[in-house]
Amino acid sequence: MNKPPTQLFPLDAAASEVVFAPFHDPMISASIPVEFVPHAGNRAFFENRWCWSVLGWDSCTPEKDAAQLTIACNIELGRFDQLIACLCLAPHVSVCLRVCVDENWSDATPATKGTGVRMEVTQWLRRGQLSAAQMIFRAHANKAAIIQLNWLGLADSALVAHIQKSRLTWNPEWPGLIQPPAEWPEVGFARGLLFDAGDLPRLREKRALPGWRGHFAVLEKKARQCLARNPEHDLGEFLPWSDTRYLRVREQGHEPYFWEGMVLAFVGLINEDRQMIAHALRYLMCMVHTTHWCQSAESRLKGSTWDQRCFLEEMTVTSVSVL
Repeated sequence: MNKPPTQLFPLDAAASEVVFAPFHDPMISASIPVEFVPHAGNRAFFENRWCWSVLGWDSCTPEKDAAQLTIACNIELGRFDQLIACLCLAPHVSVCLRVCVDENWSDATPATKGTGVRMEVTQWLRRGQLSAAQMIFRAHANKAAIIQLNWLGLADSALVAHIQKSRLTWNPEWPGLIQPPAEWPEVGFARGLLFDAGDLPRLREKRALPGWRGHFAVLEKKARQCLARNPEHDLGEFLPWSDTRYLRVREQGHEPYFWEGMVLAFVGLINEDRQMIAHALRYLMCMVHTTHWCQSAESRLKGSTWDQRCFLEEMTVTSVSVL
C-alpha cells in the first residue's frame, strides 16, 4: 500500500521554504509519525507541548549518543534541496542529521553543538523521494539536557536566496505620506488620547524638577539612540522582535518598533524637537506598512492553528494609535 504524501506547510507565498513536521503546533504534533529511541541517555524522554516538542535525559556518559528521533515522511523533493531542523540545544549537546532518500540513508552530517538559543541545522539533499529524516543527539557532559524542537522543513535554496536579494527598499522620507518638517505648521495633537496640548506647558516644567530631571534624561538618551536607527531597514512581512523563541535565525537581532517610536514622539513633543517627531513618524509608517503584526511566519502558517496570542498585535495597535 502506497503511503499518502506528507502535508507541506508553506512559510511564504512562493513556498520557497515549507514545514513538514510542525512540532510547535500541538494540534498537529501528536500525529507526526516519530520514532524516539533512547541510547545512552538516562531516563530519556520525548513529549509534545504547546509551542514545541521536547526531548531530553537526566544524565549521559560524555561523548555518547544519548538519543535519536526519526520522522517518517513521504515527500517528492523536486526543487527542494535542503533540509532544515529548527531547534534549541544546550551548549553541552550536539546534533547530527541523516535522511533517507530513495530508500538509501545518507551519512550523518558533522555534529553541530547547541548555542542555548534557537538555531537551524541544515543538510543538503539530492533529488528523489524523502521517506525519513533523523536527528541523533550526543551528550558532551554528564548533565541533564532538554532539547526544544520547533519544526523540520525543506528549502529551495536558490529561490530563498533570490527572494532575500529582491527585497524592496523603502524611502525614509515617505514622500506623500510624511510632509517635510520644514513645511509643518505648529505641531499639535490629532487626538488627546493620554494627554493633550494643554498639558505640554506643565510637562515641560516638570522635566526640570528634581527626580523628574534624571528620569527625563533617561528618555532623552533613549530617543537620541533611536535617531541612529533606520527603521525601514527592518520593514518586511513581520514585525521585528527581540524574543528569539519563534524567530528564524535570519530574523534575529532586531529590536521592536513600538516602544522606540513612542519614546521619540514623547521626547520630541516635550522638547519641541521636529527631528525626533519626524523620526517617530517613520516608525509609524513602518508599523502600518508591515503586512502581519506578529513575529514570524510560524504564526501565519497555512493549515496550522498555532499562535502565541496577540501580544505583538496589542502593543503595535497601542503604539500606532498613540502615535
